[in-house]
Order: sequence, then C-alpha cells, then structure tokens
Amino acid sequence: LAQVAGPTLWARATKVTAQEPLSDPDLCWSISDAIGGCQQLSELNLYWQDSSIADSHVTYCLGKLPTQVLESTTLSFGGTAVSDVTAAVLGNVMGTCKNLQFAQLALHDTQLTDTGGRAVALGLQKCSALQHLDLRLFGTL
Repeated sequence: LAQVAGPTLWARATKVTAQEPLSDPDLCWSISDAIGGCQQLSELNLYWQDSSIADSHVTYCLGKLPTQVLESTTLSFGGTAVSDVTAAVLGNVMGTCKNLQFAQLALHDTQLTDTGGRAVALGLQKCSALQHLDLRLFGTL
C-alpha cells in the first residue's frame, strides 16, 4: 500500500482508512510507516480486529501517529492478542493528541486487564478537545 501510493501522496493525506483483514500481520509495518509520513493526517481509521496482530505491531503503529494534528480516530483491535503493553502505549499516545475530538477505541475480546484499561483512561483524560468517545472494553481479562 505505502509503496504503491508513494511518499508524496501519503504526505498530503488527511484521512486514511485501513479496513482490510490483515492475513499477514507484517503488513502492519508498511502501513505504519506510511501513516508516519502523513504529516497532515487529521482522521485515521484502523480496523485490524480479529487478526493475528500482536503488541509489537500495534505499538509500532501507535508510535507513528501524527498526534499533533489528529482530530478523529477509530482504532479497532478487538479479537486480537493485544495486552496491557498496547494499552500503556495507547494511553501515552492518546494523551498527546491535543486536537482529538472523536475517538472510537475497540479493545474488546483482548488480553487487556484493569491495568491496561486504567492506562487508556489516564491518557484520554489529557484529551481536552475530546467531544465523543466510544470505548469498547468488554470481554477482556
């Protein structure tokens, strides 16, 4: 995806939606690198639920988010093996999204515990512009 579109196109992108099932979790690396090149990205939607992605894939992707300009995001990792490791990084990243107004976070049916849920909540508390939050944490440990 990133190699086909080229870096110039990605740099101008303001909205990215990745909805395809990840049959190859290593595709996360390429998509994450492409997202990191989107300096004007205000909306990001990742639907990677029910796949074999792991904490390492998700935390790498989260580290690439353009947090200074992001206004809206849907991050769907439900039905995966992500754990409190992902939740800690997600909380830290969300805490730096000063312009975030809409967040939909689907972390249901994962390996998250109360510790991970608290990490996400602490990060979201720092999102002073947040107006809409849809947080799905059912079916966790």
